[in-house]
Amino acid sequence: MKLKNIKCLLAVCLCASALLVGCGQKTDSKTADKSETSSESAQNQSEDIQEASRDVFAMDTYMTVTAYGENAEAAVDAAQAEIERLDALLSTGNADSEIAKLNADGSAELSEDAGYLTERALELYQETEGAFDIAIYPVMEAWGFPTQNFQVPSQETLDQLLPLTDAGNISYDKETRKISFGVEGMKIDLGGIAKGYTSSRIMDIYKDNGITSGLVNLGGNVQALGTKTDGTKWKIAVQSPDDTEDYLGILSVQDKAVITSGGYERYFEQDGVTYHHIIDPKTGYPAESGLVSVTIVSTDGTLADGLSTSLFIMGLEKSAELWMQSDDFEAVFVTDTEEVYITDGLRERFALTEEYNLEQDAIRYRLKECKVPKIQALISMYNDVQERMHNAAESDPEATWNENAENTALLAEYALDFAILAADRALLLSLKAIQEQKEASKIELQQNNLV
Repeated sequence: MKLKNIKCLLAVCLCASALLVGCGQKTDSKTADKSETSSESAQNQSEDIQEASRDVFAMDTYMTVTAYGENAEAAVDAAQAEIERLDALLSTGNADSEIAKLNADGSAELSEDAGYLTERALELYQETEGAFDIAIYPVMEAWGFPTQNFQVPSQETLDQLLPLTDAGNISYDKETRKISFGVEGMKIDLGGIAKGYTSSRIMDIYKDNGITSGLVNLGGNVQALGTKTDGTKWKIAVQSPDDTEDYLGILSVQDKAVITSGGYERYFEQDGVTYHHIIDPKTGYPAESGLVSVTIVSTDGTLADGLSTSLFIMGLEKSAELWMQSDDFEAVFVTDTEEVYITDGLRERFALTEEYNLEQDAIRYRLKECKVPKIQALISMYNDVQERMHNAAESDPEATWNENAENTALLAEYALDFAILAADRALLLSLKAIQEQKEASKIELQQNNLV
């Protein structure tokens, strides 16, 4: 693993105050191009380039497929046909689908598409330690998410269903594509990776038709082929978890899938409590991992789709560990405390909107008035390190650097970065300590009937 990547992992683990690690320039959400994912073509094509676009409703969502080139119309026709074919094949709500019949019978010999998805799903089950679990469907039914007849199931109901929701009880033979369930009453749902797989299939269809520039938006699951026709990268807006009409930031991508999962996508309220659709297979309840949004960027749409859900369930630290073990994806994480973290591979490709910029100076200003000696010493040390790093960055020595010296200097730079991150964390903890002290004092006064 590259040292740069380790640096970013430590940034994820240590820097609770850093909204963005190593990001590019911030972009104002009011002026950012928000139309890329809906395939606005006015700025994307020359007069001599043919465009074809089609809106399709399938897989319980609205989709848009767009292609540019001589065979654009044929490519879009084929893309629509593929979407409709896979929807009919994989839908759990269609009694005639392959998956619905499997759920009814408990065993089957799967088609090539369903077999491939099952194989990938079981791999993800292992890689995510059970967070991605296609056997979760009985619990999803109990909550009413497939039918939108929402309800909060009783604990007794969940206790009865949870033994059914373990993909480890699925027997699957990759050679014959034969599948069977080890526990009676099990059901599966491939919807967690179906749209990602569909977008990847459309990329293949585009290439087969000679298309080198195209975009697919499957209900927010976006995958881009090549670049825009003017040679620039696609601009994909990442939705804000706080406001579905606004954007967290803008990703610049080429030949990538960008897939986001968040509790804001599907949810209901009951007795003043909000319940979202991303269910933790271990508890049977909506996941409470500290994350509100996960965006995955990958060349593999199937992988991106599966990881966006499973990493949401796993939480930030476990997700960072998985990312360090893989070269297949990058990610943007948003926590329930409005902190944003990105992996190192998106350093130059992601721009946050102004709304998510952390005011660290404001934090230090609030701490400055604190009279606790240790916090005052911390502030002084922090400012000193910041000044030293600034002076070092401004210096321009004429000395010739050999390879060993450059490596040593690089290590020193990372060490200083880690120190700053740790100091940022310490500032926030100090702020928390002050608040807790105030709360404790208030409680003591209340107990003494003084307030």
